[in-house]
Amino acid sequence: IIKTRETKEEIVLRLLAHHLSLKGKADKTISAAHLEHMKEIFTEKDIKSMQVADQEDKIYEHLQMLRQSSDTGKIIRLLNDEKEKYYSVSAIDEIKVTRMESSDMMKLEFESNDAGICQNVLQIFCKVIIRRYMAIKRGETNNAEKFFEQQTALALERLNKAEENLKKFKSDNRVINYYEQTKFISEKREN
Repeated sequence: IIKTRETKEEIVLRLLAHHLSLKGKADKTISAAHLEHMKEIFTEKDIKSMQVADQEDKIYEHLQMLRQSSDTGKIIRLLNDEKEKYYSVSAIDEIKVTRMESSDMMKLEFESNDAGICQNVLQIFCKVIIRRYMAIKRGETNNAEKFFEQQTALALERLNKAEENLKKFKSDNRVINYYEQTKFISEKREN
């Protein structure tokens, strides 16, 4: 999950969406100088067109749409730019992930010349990884549920078929239920 290109692209696009949602105002997640760097990459017109809504998720969806619409677009070039310091897959490749001894815990390391970007990348990274991991686990659970549902349906079908065969056998061979028949006979005699 961590090493896939899709994960890295999502992290970059979510970082970019967050920075676009700031509407040109620096905050604790990006310094003013690095915000100017984003303005060098995108013109004011580009930025305004990407700020389709005030919500960061909507901007991310818009960026995804722009990325998928054309391979020659600015987003694709940006993601593939080896020299880009913040908004490229190669910049996210710098995240180091190590497993903590034999536990399930992981240590994430990322260096940047902007503390806000560094912190933001690590937060986005954690959210993306957790969401993707949960999706995989949910998929595994759904597959297990489907398997057991299918097996239950097959077992029910076999049981119904066996009951029908038993009824047919009783009918064809005139097999009686001894206990029910004796009860019926004794009630008849008593009457």
